[in-house]
Amino acid sequence: MKIKHRNGIFADINSQNVETYQKSGLHLPKEAIMDADCIVTAMLLGLCREYVGGKKEIILTVEHPEKEQEISTYRKGEYERTKDLEALIKTTAKVNAALKTLNLKSLPDVKYGYAPWWAEGAYITGKKHGKGIPQSLKKDGIELVGDVPKEVGKEGINLYYLQQLPSPKYPAAQYTGRGAYTGVHIMGKKRMFLGSTFRHGAAGNPGTRWVPKPKRATRYDDEDKEIKPWGMIQGQPVEGMEELKEENDEVVGYTHGMIQAIYSAAVAGFKGQTIEVAVGEVTKKMASCFACTTFMCAADRPPDAIHLGRGESWMPIYAGTLGSDHLCKSIKRHNKKCKQDECDKAITYMNDKWHKKCASWLYWGSTINAEHVTDDHKKAWNRLVEFTKTTKGKPDNGKSANLFLDALTVHDKDSRRVDRTLK
Repeated sequence: MKIKHRNGIFADINSQNVETYQKSGLHLPKEAIMDADCIVTAMLLGLCREYVGGKKEIILTVEHPEKEQEISTYRKGEYERTKDLEALIKTTAKVNAALKTLNLKSLPDVKYGYAPWWAEGAYITGKKHGKGIPQSLKKDGIELVGDVPKEVGKEGINLYYLQQLPSPKYPAAQYTGRGAYTGVHIMGKKRMFLGSTFRHGAAGNPGTRWVPKPKRATRYDDEDKEIKPWGMIQGQPVEGMEELKEENDEVVGYTHGMIQAIYSAAVAGFKGQTIEVAVGEVTKKMASCFACTTFMCAADRPPDAIHLGRGESWMPIYAGTLGSDHLCKSIKRHNKKCKQDECDKAITYMNDKWHKKCASWLYWGSTINAEHVTDDHKKAWNRLVEFTKTTKGKPDNGKSANLFLDALTVHDKDSRRVDRTLK
């Protein structure tokens, strides 16, 4: 993998306009933030164009309020407008207005709403589009483990396994912090794979990635001032998360559970169902992040609901890396026939499909009428358009996909990016 050090994602811009970003001690030129805003916004517009243009429903969601009485009309199909939903309504209106400039006949609107209700053991599907509300592990009787302590009993098998801490009996770490979604690949009622988000280096990427040019843009540990790889969330290791370290990692990313489950399904000839289970005490949003949504759609396993939250440093897995080795070992726990070369082939195949879709979505998203772009983002939007003119939506060996990955290392909610970019 090649690294380009510059103060903007698209180009090295001669600017001293540095902004403290998100109170995290991270400083970035505004141009880099605006580049990231435009890239993610164009990806969303391009994906929505393909789906609603093909008369397939897209629903952008926010998490439902904690107390049911605050949203008592939800089940009747009406919405009590919480602040989050009010903001989403405005964001969706901007998206729909921009999409209308693409001259597609009878283009349906992108919809908005609350994500489905969370319940213990609920999961998000990655089946064909329009499956509906999440299913229940308990009701479905899906087997996640075969050997559990007697005191747990049949009722608690699934949640016991998902919530447990690493131990000699169950050595696989399960991340249960913010955004903890464990991916599961199921055939019938038997699990073929189970794994949670893990961090790994981007060295296996065959293309070029971006790292901010000024040293002050690199996240570091406040105590020892040790420079951390670009992309690390909060600049600190995350408790309960598997961390794979390549030598001289300059860029790192995080592969979510659903993406791993899709790779597992690819190894199995695309048979079975892929799901995500919300685990831990802080994750109850029953919708897929936009970054995962792009990969799920490329795999023809789109989510039932999408949220425009954070996909911080989201990243796929690359063949021939520690990430690939980790994935294969995880699959082998449930599918002993899995071989490393089969796993690498499945990874490469799925990544190629995703790369092609990214090129198409980024291009078509960039073709909206620029009058819908905010004045302060017009220069960044022009930089994006200049890039997409070179690809015209055709396969580009992952260049568009890498721009999207670069944008995701500038951590923020995707809804904020869209709001800053579109009028």
